[in-house]
Amino acid sequence: MESRNLGIARALAWERTPDGIELQCVTEGLAAARVALSAVAPRVVRVRVTAGPLGAAKKFSYVIGRPDTGPWSVDAAANRVTLRTAHLVVEVSLDPWQITYRTTDGRLLTHEVPDDANFAGQRFGPRPGFQVESGPNDPARRVLGVVETLLLDPEDHFYGSGERFTRLDLVGRTVRIWNRNSYGARSELAYKNLPLVVGSRGYGIFVDVPTAVTFHLGSASNRAYTVEAAGEELDYYLIAGTPKEIVSAYTELTGRPAVPPEWAFGLWASTCFVQFTTASVLEIARRLRAEGIPCDVFHLDSFWQRALMWCDFEWDSARIPDPKHLLAELHREGFHNCLWINPYVSLQSALYREGATHGYFLRRPDGTVYHPVVWSQRTERGMGLCAIVDFTNPAAAAWYRGKLEAQLALGADSFKPDFAEEIPDDAVFANGLTGAEMHNPYPLLYQKEVFDATRAHASRVVAWSRSAAPGVQRYPGHWSGDPECTFLDLANTLRGGLAAAMSGLAYWSHDIGGFWGDPSPDLFVRWAQAGFLSGLSRYHGATAREPWRFGDEALRIFRLYARLRSRLVPYLVAYGWQASKDGVPLMRPMVMEFPDDPAGYAFDLQYCLGRELLVSPVVRADGWVTTYLPRGRWTDWWSGALHEGPTTLQRRVPLHELPLYVRDDSLVILGPERSHVGERPADPLTIEAFVTTEAAFALRGDGGDVDLTCRRRGGEVTFEASAAPATFVLRVHDGPATTAVSADGRALPRLDATSLDRGETGWTVDDRIAVVRARARRIEIR
Repeated sequence: MESRNLGIARALAWERTPDGIELQCVTEGLAAARVALSAVAPRVVRVRVTAGPLGAAKKFSYVIGRPDTGPWSVDAAANRVTLRTAHLVVEVSLDPWQITYRTTDGRLLTHEVPDDANFAGQRFGPRPGFQVESGPNDPARRVLGVVETLLLDPEDHFYGSGERFTRLDLVGRTVRIWNRNSYGARSELAYKNLPLVVGSRGYGIFVDVPTAVTFHLGSASNRAYTVEAAGEELDYYLIAGTPKEIVSAYTELTGRPAVPPEWAFGLWASTCFVQFTTASVLEIARRLRAEGIPCDVFHLDSFWQRALMWCDFEWDSARIPDPKHLLAELHREGFHNCLWINPYVSLQSALYREGATHGYFLRRPDGTVYHPVVWSQRTERGMGLCAIVDFTNPAAAAWYRGKLEAQLALGADSFKPDFAEEIPDDAVFANGLTGAEMHNPYPLLYQKEVFDATRAHASRVVAWSRSAAPGVQRYPGHWSGDPECTFLDLANTLRGGLAAAMSGLAYWSHDIGGFWGDPSPDLFVRWAQAGFLSGLSRYHGATAREPWRFGDEALRIFRLYARLRSRLVPYLVAYGWQASKDGVPLMRPMVMEFPDDPAGYAFDLQYCLGRELLVSPVVRADGWVTTYLPRGRWTDWWSGALHEGPTTLQRRVPLHELPLYVRDDSLVILGPERSHVGERPADPLTIEAFVTTEAAFALRGDGGDVDLTCRRRGGEVTFEASAAPATFVLRVHDGPATTAVSADGRALPRLDATSLDRGETGWTVDDRIAVVRARARRIEIR
């Protein structure tokens, strides 16, 4: 049977709907089609294309949000229908068929391209419409896929599509949205495939179908790009705005991230992918305390269970005879804990027999339980044949959740939901869909069950997941999987995290040191520096990663950055709360934070952590690093050196230094030094003020919001806080020639630095930094 492209030729009729318009269309070859355009939000329109006169029913959707559409209208003219929202204009030419997208001021965003060919007639991209199998008298006997082809502007850049370990800009590439266990960070394969592309010219596209989606982003043609969804529908949302606005609108549709508990923002230690005992875990935990390394979480990886039994939730009693005691001891030492899990059940376990008896696993087309090979026998230690839990079966989901509940009752605090990328195409799910339809959504169902089970025991929770689907950002956090231990893989991993950020994942992390292999001391240090300045932070690997294993210098530097991480927790928590409101991730690529500076787009190995800090990790063994600083004044965090942007710095930095810069007119909030966040409250709070005119910061947490502002007028500085939940240590960099300081109208004494460090209220000047310590809502420096 012939396979071919049928483009939509014209609209025969259209009608108004409660949220837009619906058009009855016909393709070349006279096949029927239906196109629905909907106003979804002021910046968002939805386009759904299906074959047939009635349109296929929606089988699965990632969208859970119902934004306020704002004002919208439909206008009709000769041969044209126009849908308008507050920020978008969608024009539909009825005959010949074409959709055009503009901003409300008339600027062209893109339009359909039905004729992507050269003057010799050689076609590069398909016509907007359908890929079909045709019979002699049946032009669309079977719909294989639905295609959109849109204009590619010469200045277009596209980002996102999930966690991709390649260059951040996707233009010129073909990207297939299909989750895979990529076994590292060296190819186009990805654990986290998300059908969202974020453009640099004012729009992005999110495709709401569960099947495979392929973006040809200028790889087949440099005039147009195509979006192809396997199956019977293409359902996409065109979102107008800056990268932040696009990601915010996407997360409004698919769900905002939850805020993890405060302890999740500290360092996570790990047993790593090696066998361990109760004694070895407690020995490492106590040494971390003895070494003065702040740490909040101790992760117990796969070998809390017996080899070849994963994942049956049974503790290995030979090595951990009393797991409740172990978890309690960790709690006494100030560590929360995390247990590794996956959705696969070993055929050798009693749990398999239980699940198979009740029909809790995915099935083959013939109705038997599916026993796929889902991991490499070369690299995975302790894993055998398995079955896969079917989370579309409510009874199976409740059964699996009960296993999690038992561990939570034992003292578990969180879980690491690993794997979930290798769902067979022909598997049959309880909801009637196939593996081809549920392969990509499966991580969402899996992580939801884990997160909800944990949330039943605590108001704020966290997970540590590898795979992804649209909506998993609701269940933070996520880590980059299993990179090899090289500087190349460090760079690739960093790019993966920034791509994940452009895809709406607010909390991303990676294995400090890399996973597969043994890192050199220098690599371990450089990876740790990047890790401590990421959204979440954990050391882990296929071999041991305790920092003292890498020598005294590495241990000293690791400790330095672990302490900085611990002090940054209030800053990171504040951005976590902000992400829960707008969906903007903690780590921001340059194109996200500075969309009006095209010079910065190419710098995809640096990022902003929040608004204030620009991080430029060293990803070369020789210590050389190139950093781009956008327009404005920037301060070197370590030396205090000032740089005027835009400028590019090329430096060879010593091992102990991570290039870190502070944006002008910024307040960076630091907590006190603590071995873990539960040791004592975050009091005092240090405010590192880099202010030329005015800076503001919203300090957010469980206790509410505190708005901080700092203004500088000539030789006077005024700091104000909406509340004073703690003592403030205000440090004004490049401070004025200070002669007097007051707090809430009371004059403060000038003290020496030692007295301030002891906790006395007063002020001093330390190397051109004006330092004030007071519990007050208003501090004035003159």
